[in-house]
Amino acid sequence: MVSGHTTSGGLVRGAPKTHKAKVALKKVMPKRIENPKTCIFLKGERCSGVVQSVMTDLYMLKKPYAVKLTQKNPFRPFDDAKHLEFLAFKNDSSLFAFGSHVGGAKKKRPHNFIIGRQFDYQVLDMLELGITKYEGFTDSTRVIAGSKPMMLFHGSLFNTNPTFQRIQNLFADFFRGKIIEKVQLLGLDHVIDVTVRPTNPSKEITVADDGRSVENATIMVRHYAVALKKSGTKIPKIELTNVGPTIDFEVRRVAFATPQMFKFTCKQPKGVIVKNAKNMSTDMLGQHGQLHLEAQTKKLATMGTRKFKAHKRKRSSGMGLVEGSDEVGPSILPKTKKPKTTQ
Repeated sequence: MVSGHTTSGGLVRGAPKTHKAKVALKKVMPKRIENPKTCIFLKGERCSGVVQSVMTDLYMLKKPYAVKLTQKNPFRPFDDAKHLEFLAFKNDSSLFAFGSHVGGAKKKRPHNFIIGRQFDYQVLDMLELGITKYEGFTDSTRVIAGSKPMMLFHGSLFNTNPTFQRIQNLFADFFRGKIIEKVQLLGLDHVIDVTVRPTNPSKEITVADDGRSVENATIMVRHYAVALKKSGTKIPKIELTNVGPTIDFEVRRVAFATPQMFKFTCKQPKGVIVKNAKNMSTDMLGQHGQLHLEAQTKKLATMGTRKFKAHKRKRSSGMGLVEGSDEVGPSILPKTKKPKTTQ
C-alpha cells in the first residue's frame, strides 16, 4: 500500500486513489538509490534576452534531466524561497536555475543568474552570478541528449578555499547527470571547463570570513567538443574545439548550508556502498573464493591413521622378510653342533 509523503519543509503528497497516481507517486518517493537529479529553469518577473539565451543553452546541455518553465515568477530566491521550493516539489527537481534582470532604470544586478540545489525540497545552496560575457552555440554544435560530460576545474582556489570548494561541488552536481559505472570511449564527446580568475588582475580575490560574499572573482565556463584522431597507436589523439556556449560569470552572492548540515545531507543509507569481499573474484564462470589455511605438515605427522594388516608382509624362510618389518635379513634357524675333528 503506497501512502502519502511529507517533506521536512511541510509539503505533502496525498495518498493515491487510482493506479495511475500510485505509479506516479512511486517515481517521486524517496529511494535508497535516487533518480538522476533534474533541474528546473525559471525566470523572474523581468528577464533580459541574454539571460534567457544562457538558460536555453544550459537547458540543452542538461536534457533530458531538465524542465523549462515559461511563466514569469515575481519572487527573489534570496529573499523568499517558499514558492521556489514548491515548484521544485511539484516537478520533482532538486536543482534549479533562476534568471532575472533586477533593478529600476539603473540595474543593481543586471543579467542576474542564480543556480542552486535543494535537499528534501528545501534550499541548501545558492550561488548568485552576473553574466558579463556570452557567446552561444556555434552552427556545427551537436548536443546528444543524455550525453555525460567530462569536467575540468582550473584555479588554485578550488583546492584551498572552502567557499570555492563548495562552488566547485555545486557546478559538478549541476552538470553531472546520471551516475554510471562504465562509459565507452566514443561516449566521451564533450568537455565543460570551469576556470576562476580575478576580475581585476591587479587585485586579489577576497572572500569574507563567513564565506557569504566574494569580491573580484570571475568564473569562466567553456564547452568543448572532443574529436578522436588517429595517432598510430592504441591511444587516439585528442583535439578540442570550442563549440559554445562561452560564458563569463561574476560572483555576486553566495548562500551555502553550514558544514554540519552539508555533512548530514551527504550521508548515504546502509547498503548503497558495497564493500569489496576479500579473496573473492568474479569471471565469466561466476564468483570464486580463495581460502588461506595454516600449514598442515605438523598436524599430518601427529595424526593417528588406521593401519591395515594387508599392508604388512609375512616372514619367509631363508633370506626374506620378517612379519611386521620391512627390513631384509637372514632367517632365524636352530643352532646345530659342529662335528669334532680327530687328529
